[in-house]
Amino acid sequence: MSVTLPLTPELVAGFAAVTVHASADKVMTIITGVRVGHRYLTATDRYSVARFEHTTYAESVERHGESGPAEPDWSVVIPADVAAWASKLKPVRYVEETLTITDNTVTLTRGGVAVESRTFVALTGNFPPVDRLIPEVSDATIDAEPFSLGAAMLAKLAKSAAPLARVAKAKDLPMRFQLTPAPAHSRFPGPVLGTVGDRLVILAQPVKRAA
Repeated sequence: MSVTLPLTPELVAGFAAVTVHASADKVMTIITGVRVGHRYLTATDRYSVARFEHTTYAESVERHGESGPAEPDWSVVIPADVAAWASKLKPVRYVEETLTITDNTVTLTRGGVAVESRTFVALTGNFPPVDRLIPEVSDATIDAEPFSLGAAMLAKLAKSAAPLARVAKAKDLPMRFQLTPAPAHSRFPGPVLGTVGDRLVILAQPVKRAA
């Protein structure tokens, strides 16, 4: 199976935004890469989750019809270095370019001709079911204890937002934060949901309660 996506500045920025959140811990190798599916790019290091919507539902219907893709649940986890390569591609204006991701290759096609590719061994295992952790964006008010994300997490969030800001040509692309309810009997507050633009969501776990 495979997915073929139009190579756009937004897609390149999406790869850059989520790769920041891939784990560097080799103990659980499945989360050291980026999961590519028919609609999302996803990465996690267990303390944060980043998900970029490269294809909206409307775009999927336009591409595949109402029935959707033949294998809607297909996905592959590509190594972080391959995702980083994709994040550095430079789309050429007025030329049709696509990026095709299969179970072991990522291929850049320009004008119908394959011009560059990366071969990899897909990361195997059970990628955490992080999609179900991401809540809907809401304006609801909740009571929350003081919390701290920490400087490292804030730097990671800013690094994710930066490539999208460049594409949007916005000096300061707004990031909206939403608190989520804390798990029962947890000493930590609930995760913080950050949204950047219309396509990137980041779920970040506070490291501790603020003093």
